[in-house]
Amino acid sequence: MSKTRRTINFVIALAMMISGWGFLAYLLFFAAGWRGFMVLGAGLVGSLGTAWIYDDYISARPNG
Repeated sequence: MSKTRRTINFVIALAMMISGWGFLAYLLFFAAGWRGFMVLGAGLVGSLGTAWIYDDYISARPNG
């Protein structure tokens, strides 16, 4: 994978992770009211971003 593609993937995955977990924390600790689909959506986006970063950078394979 080229350096540009790795950088773009990292930025998108990091944005997904931060926004998902950040919105989930906001909903659970600061929001006056929330619905279940909001919590599920924020958790899903945060989990996908975390899994993407883990797969591409933490457990990176040399031929991947």
